Amino acid sequence: MEQYQKLLIAVDIEHDASDIIAKAMRLKGPQSEVRLITVITPLTDALYANGLGLVPPLIDVVKLEEESRQRAKEKLRELAGDQVAEDACDVLVGQTVDSVVDDAEDWNADVIVLGSHGKSGLKLLLGSTASGVLHHAKCDTLMVRI
Repeated sequence: MEQYQKLLIAVDIEHDASDIIAKAMRLKGPQSEVRLITVITPLTDALYANGLGLVPPLIDVVKLEEESRQRAKEKLRELAGDQVAEDACDVLVGQTVDSVVDDAEDWNADVIVLGSHGKSGLKLLLGSTASGVLHHAKCDTLMVRI
């Protein structure tokens, strides 16, 4: 199996990602760099998606989003264990597919490794996130069935 120099591992911290990380580690060589990311939805998008409409003025959206990002970073570090350096773990805020693809391009990743749900039909088989990344990424993409 080919050893990649720059591996971007994208995980959903709400699900067990240990298999994804373990399989990605098999692709790396001794000089490889590994970056582990997760993407969280902007709080304003989440509020609108839940039908809450306008954000109440008492809510400090920036503070809540930063707290959400910190919690996500802690979970990501937990998942990384000793396999990925702490400074190589990052939480992105945005739309998942765009964020993963853009981060891979900005970082010049050789491969993106992410999980995929096995259902039926292409989008259902891969999941809409996995399908979107697969179709838009300019580098190799490895889907790990979860």
